[in-house]
Amino acid sequence: MRINAITIEAFRGFQEERTFKFPDTNIIILHGPNGYGKTSFFDAIEWGLTGTIYRYEEDSERKAYQYIGNHFANGRPPRVTIELSNAITKLKVTRTGGGYQSIRSGEDTSYLKVEVNGKSLEDDTAEQVLKLLLVHKEWLERVDVNKSLFLTHLLCQERMNGILRGMKEKDRYHAVSRIFGTEQFSIYRDIVHKAKMELEVRRDEFQRKLDSLKADEVALEKRLQELKVELSDVSNLSRHSQWQTTLQHFQEEFEPLTSTSEPREIKEWVHEAELQSGRLEMERSKLDNFAFRELELAKSALAYLKVKQPQLNQWKHQYQLGNYLKDAKSKVEQLQQLLTDTDLYQETEQITCQKVQQADELLVQALRTRSTADQLDKALDNVTGSIDNARLVQNYGGLSGAFAMNYPSLEEVARVELFEALQQLEVQWKSLKVCEKNFREAELIHSQHSALVQQLVQHEEKHQAFLKHVMQFAVEQPELEHCPACGTEGIHANHLQQYARFQLDRIHPELAPAKMRELDLDQIKQASESHLLVTQKNWISAERTLRDLLLKWRQQHGSLLAQETAVRAKRNELLEDIQQISLRQENYKQRAEVLEINVMQFDLKERISSSLHNFKQQMEGLRDMLEAVSSSFTVKPLHDQNQDIQHLSKEILIWIGRLTSVGIVIADSLEADWQAIEEKLESKTIALQDNIQENARRHAIPKQLLKVYRTDKYLELFEELQQHIASKQKVIQRVEDGLRSLKETFDTLKDAEITVPDAINALTERVMDQMFDTMRAIFVRINSHPLFTDIDYDTDKKYNNNRLFLKVMTGGDSPLGPQEANPSYIFSAAQVNATAISFFLAMSLTQAWSPLQFVAMDDPVQSMDDLNVTALIDLIRDLANPVQQNHKQFIISTHDSTFYELMRKKFRVLNVGIVEYDSYSEAGPTYKQYLIEAQEHKSIAIFAKSLTN
Repeated sequence: MRINAITIEAFRGFQEERTFKFPDTNIIILHGPNGYGKTSFFDAIEWGLTGTIYRYEEDSERKAYQYIGNHFANGRPPRVTIELSNAITKLKVTRTGGGYQSIRSGEDTSYLKVEVNGKSLEDDTAEQVLKLLLVHKEWLERVDVNKSLFLTHLLCQERMNGILRGMKEKDRYHAVSRIFGTEQFSIYRDIVHKAKMELEVRRDEFQRKLDSLKADEVALEKRLQELKVELSDVSNLSRHSQWQTTLQHFQEEFEPLTSTSEPREIKEWVHEAELQSGRLEMERSKLDNFAFRELELAKSALAYLKVKQPQLNQWKHQYQLGNYLKDAKSKVEQLQQLLTDTDLYQETEQITCQKVQQADELLVQALRTRSTADQLDKALDNVTGSIDNARLVQNYGGLSGAFAMNYPSLEEVARVELFEALQQLEVQWKSLKVCEKNFREAELIHSQHSALVQQLVQHEEKHQAFLKHVMQFAVEQPELEHCPACGTEGIHANHLQQYARFQLDRIHPELAPAKMRELDLDQIKQASESHLLVTQKNWISAERTLRDLLLKWRQQHGSLLAQETAVRAKRNELLEDIQQISLRQENYKQRAEVLEINVMQFDLKERISSSLHNFKQQMEGLRDMLEAVSSSFTVKPLHDQNQDIQHLSKEILIWIGRLTSVGIVIADSLEADWQAIEEKLESKTIALQDNIQENARRHAIPKQLLKVYRTDKYLELFEELQQHIASKQKVIQRVEDGLRSLKETFDTLKDAEITVPDAINALTERVMDQMFDTMRAIFVRINSHPLFTDIDYDTDKKYNNNRLFLKVMTGGDSPLGPQEANPSYIFSAAQVNATAISFFLAMSLTQAWSPLQFVAMDDPVQSMDDLNVTALIDLIRDLANPVQQNHKQFIISTHDSTFYELMRKKFRVLNVGIVEYDSYSEAGPTYKQYLIEAQEHKSIAIFAKSLTN
């Protein structure tokens, strides 16, 4: 099955619809620069037939990028239509992407429509039918169309070098196995492995079950031995009489509790015996665990209290003496300190009065300073505002008078200086205005007179020009006999010349005085201007003086504020001193009140000394009393003594509680009669022992009855256990047999899993030999290496995986003998490409999985020299020749013009379809396509016009 036509739209490099037709062609050549869409043509074939582009499927990052749809298609889905045919089938395949999202292969949303001999099919049915047409029936379950088409029909640029250097030996082996169908046998290894794993799980389950059964058997044996011990002294003849005797004893003892008018069954008597036994056992437990224990604890408590209570009383007495002594010492120390501070207390009263007076004086000073500062600040603000307002209205008159009226009480120096500065400013302002007026008047008069002089000068210049003209006229008209202006007779040319000369020597009578007057006015103007400049300087100086004065008093204002702050700080210090003195005075009074001394009375020091003497005598008496009862307890600090007393008091309360729990109440431990309490405890102990003995006697009766009854049950249980053990042993035997069978099957599967890869390898090598014969024939024709002229393969297994190695060899006539090498490491790029093409063409020619008869190679002559290229073209021509039984349709792209022209020349004996790319834009490529028929037909038909944008 061959390709007759292909239509591409919105797919990769194609935006607008482009159609390529190749009816009855043996070879299709695509020629154009790189980047014009040749590779997109090959991708369209692959995507149209499979729905994927396999070389991108191996890239995990493909989902993050747009590579199926065209970027400039404005959301139109990609669409590819491929027309194929053979002798009996016409197939039209149309694949459309599912909207704009199909630009990402990861979306996997394309829709397929197939027409087979005119019958249309869609969606899943179309996919199934297409696979049936592309794959031979016996291969349907053995190949993946995407991977296999990529291996045998499509050789892209990236893959040529990758066949040798980019593909691992394991992947190369699987690729060949896939083409020849032996890869499917690896499924058997997976099946065997899965079965082995499942069997291993079952084996482990049987082992766990066997372990559980044996554990149960051991437990049953143990229980059986225990029953043998229980029944060792039982006689069958005495069992009935024992039951009757023990039952009678039970009835006699407990009849009042269990009386009933009806006869009772054995189980009922057993149940009643169990109830009585349990009740008596609980009663005995209470006697042992509570009553008896509480009596023992009460006896211990009594012994403890007899010792500890007197000790507690002694400790309390010693602690009380220690506290009295501590208080006396404290009072003595306080009185001594109070006596020491008395003189200071009495002197401080006068000091306090003096400091209060100083603080009041400082407050008055601060207020006065603040008032002065505020007045000065207000005056300065007023002056500044007045100056600003005067500057705005351009009138400085009356400033000094207003200032004198508004601030008569201002500090005299500031008031005088500011008044004089404002007065000077007014004077200078008035002088400035007078000078400006005089200057404007002088300037105006000077300007007017200058204009008059200018008019006189102009008039004189015109008169001079007229006289010159008259003289010139008289010279030119010597025959003149009358005046040319008024016509007076007798006026000759000489008369006119004499008159003109006379007038030229004269000037205007008013011009000279005017000139003199202009000079006088100019001197007056300059004098006014000079006077104005001096006045302006004086005015600026007055302004600067006032500004400096304002700045000076602003600084003085700041000094006044700082002075006020300092005075107030000093006053605050005095107030703090007064407060501290008051606190000390108050502290002295409080200490005196605590010691019951009135500070307001006379003879303060004498009364303090008398009280101090009394407390010293009291302290000496307490020290003597404490030494009389001295012990290890009195040596401890009072805090530790108190803790010991508290701890011992708590312990005594606990022990008294233990006596209370047995019914002995102690109202006051200080007055307790320990002998009477001891007698009460002894009486309670005797009564408790009697109760325990009575409980044991009565408890033995139901226990004996239950023992006789359980003996019968033990005999029955003994027989049941023997039967159960026998049953368990039979089950264990069956489980052991099953486990043994599972282990044998597991070992068999394990051996099979190991041998399956070897079997697959042997099967693959048989078919691989045939392919490598073909590959060797191709390699010999297109290889250009001068020494390594033959190729072969080798296989081995590593980590339970088969691997395929390619190797090249020298001829037998080499001086060093036959040599082998890995072509990946010794061949140049061109030689590697030649080897890759040999490998690809061999797989394509020997594949049997698909009826497709085309071979597509995208730019196959990368880095190849002329010899390689020529050999490759000759090989392709032979493989595409229709006279061959299994000839192929070749689709070849190239950017190399030499290779293109050589192919056109070499393929002239075949039907050749040619696509020549002209340019490329957002719409896609523009191109011309031709059909060149075989040379024997002697005709070249142009069947498609040039496409434009």
